Amino acid sequence: TAAAELAAPERAALLARLALAEAALRRQVEQLCEQRGQQLDWLARQLQHPAQYLARHRERLHKLQGQLAAALLQASGHARGELMRLNHRLLLNRPDPARHAGRLAALAPRLQGAWHDTQQRRRGDLDVLHTALSHLNPQAVLARGYSVVSNSRGQIVRNSRTLEPSDGIAVLLHRGRVEAAVTAVFDDDDDPFAGGAIASAARPE
Repeated sequence: TAAAELAAPERAALLARLALAEAALRRQVEQLCEQRGQQLDWLARQLQHPAQYLARHRERLHKLQGQLAAALLQASGHARGELMRLNHRLLLNRPDPARHAGRLAALAPRLQGAWHDTQQRRRGDLDVLHTALSHLNPQAVLARGYSVVSNSRGQIVRNSRTLEPSDGIAVLLHRGRVEAAVTAVFDDDDDPFAGGAIASAARPE
């Protein structure tokens, strides 16, 4: 009975610590996701070369995966440590080893279930981040009919006023690239097609 009285608080304390560890891990992941979401929102406003854009975000996604894996390992290690300490105390005070072994056997599936649920949630978080990143993929934007125009110095053209007639430009499409020369430049106010420079002499690459 004395060992049972000792074991019951230990079990409750272990479950409480597991709940705290899970809550701390959830907050950490939510903070990471919010930070990455803000970074992705900022990066979405910066038009870069598609290859550079994808390389940078692929690296960030890998880094986030590593951080999530480390957090899961840390939480699992903490829970295993608590279980081992409880097991040690039960072994030191074991008037009824069979009953204590049964309690440990009952705790093991709960720990395994909590670990599995945590893994599933983290996989879901990674899937959401991967989907968000794919929506920001410049190639997906180009596939919808948009294009990226750069001047002869390789700078992205965002304003038609930065170009002059006869300037050379490169137009990046979903498939391939064309080079052209500007024949006329219009402002948004006087351009019937509301857009930039008119180019000719396209040459596909």
